[in-house]
Amino acid sequence: YSSPNHPNNNPHNLDCYYRINAQSSSNVIKVTFQPFNLEKHSRCNFDYVAIYEGSSTSSRLIGKFCGTNSSFTVKGRGQFMYMHYHTDSSVPSTGFRFKFSVSGGPGSGDIRSPNYPSNYPNNADCRYRINAGSSTRTITLTFSAFNLEGHSYCKYDFVDIRVGFKGNAATPVRKYCGSSTPAPITITGQQYVYIQFSTDGSVQRSGFRIQYTISGISQRAPGSTGLIKSPNYPSNYPKNTECKYRVNSGTSSNSIAFNFLAFNLEPNTQCRFDYLQVFNGPTTILGSIGKYCGSTNPSTITRTTSYMSMKFKTDGSVTRSGFNVRYSITVMDNTHTGSYYPSSGTITSPSYPANYHNNAENNYVIKPPGATRIQLVFTNFILEGSEPSCQYDSVTIKRGTTHGTQLDKFCGTKSASFTRTYIATQLTLMFKTDRSIVRSGFRCVTLGLTGSAGYTSPFYSSPNHPNNNPHNLDCYYRINAQSSSNVIKVTFQPFNLEKHSRCNFDYVAIYEGAGNSSRLIGKFCGTNSSFSVKGRGQYMYMHYHTDSSVPSTGFRFKFSVSASTTPACDQLSIGGGPGSGDIRSPNYPSNYPNNADCRYRINAGSSTRTITLTFSAFNLESHSYCKYDFVDIRVGFQGNAATPIRKYCGSSTPAPITITGQQYVYIQFSTDGSVQRSGFRIRYTISAPGSTGLIKSPNYPSNYPKNIECKYRVNSGSSSNWISLYFLAAIVDLTSFYVVNRFDYLEVFNGPTTTTGSIGKYCGSTSPNIITQITSDMSMKFKTDGSITHSGFNVRYSISGVGEYDNLGLTGPAGYTSPFYSSPNHPSNNPHNLDCYYRINAQSSSNVIKVTFQPFNLEKHSRCNFDYVAIYEGANNSSRLIGKLCGTNSSFSVKGRGQFMYMHYHTDSSVPSTGFRFKFSVSGGPGSGEIGSPNHPSNYPNNVDCRYRIDAGSSTRTITLTFSAFNLEGHSYCKFDFVDIRVGFQGNAATPVRKYCGSSPPAPITITGQQYVYIQFSTDGSVQRSGFRIQYTISGPNDCDQLNLGGAPGSTGLIKSPNFPSNYPKNIECKYRVNSGVTSNSIAFLFLAFNLEPNPQCRYDYLQVFNGPTTTSRLIGKYCGVTYPNSITQTTSDMSMKFKTDGSITHSGFNIRYSISVTNDTHTGGYFPSSGVISSPSYPANYHNNAENNYVVKPPGATRIQLVFTDFL
Repeated sequence: YSSPNHPNNNPHNLDCYYRINAQSSSNVIKVTFQPFNLEKHSRCNFDYVAIYEGSSTSSRLIGKFCGTNSSFTVKGRGQFMYMHYHTDSSVPSTGFRFKFSVSGGPGSGDIRSPNYPSNYPNNADCRYRINAGSSTRTITLTFSAFNLEGHSYCKYDFVDIRVGFKGNAATPVRKYCGSSTPAPITITGQQYVYIQFSTDGSVQRSGFRIQYTISGISQRAPGSTGLIKSPNYPSNYPKNTECKYRVNSGTSSNSIAFNFLAFNLEPNTQCRFDYLQVFNGPTTILGSIGKYCGSTNPSTITRTTSYMSMKFKTDGSVTRSGFNVRYSITVMDNTHTGSYYPSSGTITSPSYPANYHNNAENNYVIKPPGATRIQLVFTNFILEGSEPSCQYDSVTIKRGTTHGTQLDKFCGTKSASFTRTYIATQLTLMFKTDRSIVRSGFRCVTLGLTGSAGYTSPFYSSPNHPNNNPHNLDCYYRINAQSSSNVIKVTFQPFNLEKHSRCNFDYVAIYEGAGNSSRLIGKFCGTNSSFSVKGRGQYMYMHYHTDSSVPSTGFRFKFSVSASTTPACDQLSIGGGPGSGDIRSPNYPSNYPNNADCRYRINAGSSTRTITLTFSAFNLESHSYCKYDFVDIRVGFQGNAATPIRKYCGSSTPAPITITGQQYVYIQFSTDGSVQRSGFRIRYTISAPGSTGLIKSPNYPSNYPKNIECKYRVNSGSSSNWISLYFLAAIVDLTSFYVVNRFDYLEVFNGPTTTTGSIGKYCGSTSPNIITQITSDMSMKFKTDGSITHSGFNVRYSISGVGEYDNLGLTGPAGYTSPFYSSPNHPSNNPHNLDCYYRINAQSSSNVIKVTFQPFNLEKHSRCNFDYVAIYEGANNSSRLIGKLCGTNSSFSVKGRGQFMYMHYHTDSSVPSTGFRFKFSVSGGPGSGEIGSPNHPSNYPNNVDCRYRIDAGSSTRTITLTFSAFNLEGHSYCKFDFVDIRVGFQGNAATPVRKYCGSSPPAPITITGQQYVYIQFSTDGSVQRSGFRIQYTISGPNDCDQLNLGGAPGSTGLIKSPNFPSNYPKNIECKYRVNSGVTSNSIAFLFLAFNLEPNPQCRYDYLQVFNGPTTTSRLIGKYCGVTYPNSITQTTSDMSMKFKTDGSITHSGFNIRYSISVTNDTHTGGYFPSSGVISSPSYPANYHNNAENNYVVKPPGATRIQLVFTDFL
């Protein structure tokens, strides 16, 4: 492409714009100029090409170019590149030609410090971003030269490498300085690498050169395989190197295997010189599996994990050929989380019953504690190949480890199940496949710990006992008592695991049930010569875990099974229907006994009823997490499978608990062998919806007395039930609703008292409409004065549960979009006489809820009196009514701000219709709230890790944090207890703002340009303090605001009130801003439609117009009613409007066309230094009313100026 007039001289006073669209944000755009000739200037202030990495001049400036060059190239990464070509009125030049090319994906290139290999300049701040095009690719950085000023933590000159798009939000990898060349860096699972090179004002060095390589898809899916080789393999590796490798399986349930094809390193008994170290995890810091050297190939290493890492380090002496390691990723067993099977369980080939993968290698270790015989039952077996060679795919059984004696090898297809029994204490099942045919694989059952009533097992030992246990171990034991009525008792003798107050490191977790989703009996660690644990039911499940630190000798255990003799304190048949009663601890109010295990089951008879628990007395042994004596409350029939509500202990009386939607409440009271207290007394109440009754004024139907005040309260038994009030008669003193406070009235409240929550005040002879609330209580106050009396009122109240079609549990946080929900019978006709209720919970009062109906078809009526959906901005129908909807529409949306949106769908008994489907979405928005530490203002607990995320809904809003209380353990760099504030969605990728500790309240923090603030509160195991309370405020534009309207001269557009041409909403405030670019341009508003609530002073609904960028600028006018305002034209850079409505009448609103014009279609300003054309705004269309435009004509050096008016009307 050629610039205007090229190769002749360019025109003066030119502004040309070019935008290149590469169609993908992962692509690279390369622009080549050939030739290039513009007026030269040190800052390119006169003639220039400015190039931006993005779609406009607000994007990152790549560079500003001028002067003469036969050929050069400019690169930018992303979907767009934008170029602005400008000439002034002085020196001419011939311009340029350019072409562009687009590339993307894998490739390689160089990054160098400025002036390399000469010294870099002082005070440099260079940023480099490498885009792999996809997070499935691998980015490798190789430093071919590196020489920077040195410092112990790289304070002066440095190269900072991060992963992520934005430098300030990117996750640090490492910071480098000094003169030692860094080892190569391989980055997987990230699309972007962000590099910053920064220098200070002192020392200069030769800098760096980095080769980057972007390679294809990283091996993450099951079935992936690849090779990891030492540098120069099969030639000798270099001296003094340190290389790191990481393999990502994609999920912690997949398996990574390292198979050593070749291995030759300098030998040493402690591997002190050259070595390869393998780690279970994403880094080479923790989780070491082994350290290897010499010339013997290590055994295959397999782990079920999301990451495995390796570190290869060499010294300055002997070098060898190194290593070649094949890694493979497979799907592990579906039942267990590891490859160690100490007890009964099921082993399957990866992906079973789907086909296994090629090139799989999976090892399963089977080691039942104390076993001398192990029985394997293969229930299904379909592999490639035929016995005895099994040269393709096979299952091999070895005694002991993978190096043990081979006992069997199987392949092919078995038509029936088969069993093998081996005399062994441990087996390893090795499953291996080749690269060709795949089949469905195998399923193998190992038999383990089982016993019926009366059975006592031998002792079983943990791995290596009585020697130290292995590190990073996870073993699972399941005991089957063969009947759900039996009792399992496990006795540990001895028991020795690393001690911790919460057993966070090494532990045995014991569950009353078949897996770890059952009720946790306890988590055990420390040292004990002997103790026992009991559980009721068919199964007991134990998880034995060790970490990578302190070793211990483990344990021996045996188990016994006995028939259950139900304790005298058990009460498993409480209730059955509405009613109430007491549950008490044994001996109450005297002390309860030691070692009690009492179970109570309350049956409401139906999940539509409500169960309320009220604690009238409570005194148990105290513990921070109720380890010793406790009351555990759950919902569900079986205790071990019931859902936990809360566990209680100590001497503080718990608050009442109301449980809805559940038929059963299951309570366990458990005590240990030490402290005894007086226990508890719980009053339970089972209530049923369906109650009804009458509330009448005194003397009704005779006249009520004078000067009385009566109060009434209706209790539904649950905050999720309905209370409805039907006014059968209402005659009180007045017929005017404007003075209801002065004489006789009836006032209705949503709540248990008549002080807050007023729904309405009623008088006169017209019966109020039905009042319905979802609430536990409604109250009424009836008050009369000393004058006239009438017959009063007769009100029927009714209580009902949640209806068959109601959905009051729709919930979603900011960012959530729900699936579609359908009205009853949709798309068939809806039922008659229906009332359905929906409540949406957005989880924060600062969020915005948007409901989209698609389609919508209800009986049409001008006021929607028959069939309708009424939508409220709040939790119930006492909240602000957004609108009442009926008729037919293919798709429309309704928005509300706050935590709740409530919808009432009603049909009558006449015309049927098909109803609707709807979905909802939640976004953040302006508002405020509080965040507090656990237990505040009491002391927070030890070892907590709490995370909080604040969503502003948009990065255009402002988040302000104000600390109203702050008291944490102090430390110079907040090592122990701290509040860490970051900006970004994910904590580990969020950009730090600051970390706080100590007792000085931090100053308020104001954060702009970020949608999310992420806060972490962490404490250690020692000091406790009162913690913190933070008020957050989200401020910024409303959803209806349009603050970026406008554009270049000639731009035009429409500004419409919300919902136009339908009625605008109540109680909104919308702001609009139109920008013309410069103060010499003209902005015109033409009113195409205008219909607002009328008022002489425009007090209710109005539109204000301002000359300026905000609604505090100079006011032009305030408009309402149905008369169109005159067109408004101003010569200005900005005009603004504010549209505000109240809570009453609404109309269709407005439709306004804005246009931007300039006095000369060629120039961007009102200053005309040379020849040109000046026209009135909108010419040849009509100009606007109230216009004021000034045009300055000043040709350089002129003494005469000639104006030719070609049209004048």
